[in-house]
Amino acid sequence: GYEYTKKKCGARLDNGCPSQSNMIVVGLAHEKLAMVMLVIYILYAFFTWCMSFHQLRQIAVNVTTNEVINWHRYPGWQKEDGSFVNPYDRGWVYNFRQFIGGEP
Repeated sequence: GYEYTKKKCGARLDNGCPSQSNMIVVGLAHEKLAMVMLVIYILYAFFTWCMSFHQLRQIAVNVTTNEVINWHRYPGWQKEDGSFVNPYDRGWVYNFRQFIGGEP
């Protein structure tokens, strides 16, 4: 970086050493790239947390993605008022134990 070049070249930035203005331009280019990478990382982290939360919620109520999407097609998955009910839900503790241990 700039500090290394400054130590190597000293006050005189000639004899093949890059000029200070060139070093600043290179540094700014890397800073812009770092900012773009940071934004991309934040977006990936946000969507990863959202998907993880959604999957944990599905494990807690013992449903699959297909069952969530098509619950209205399954007989016995609707209450009398038409809302969603999972006949296989045994409580979040048992559901997690079943998920981790593979119990039927």
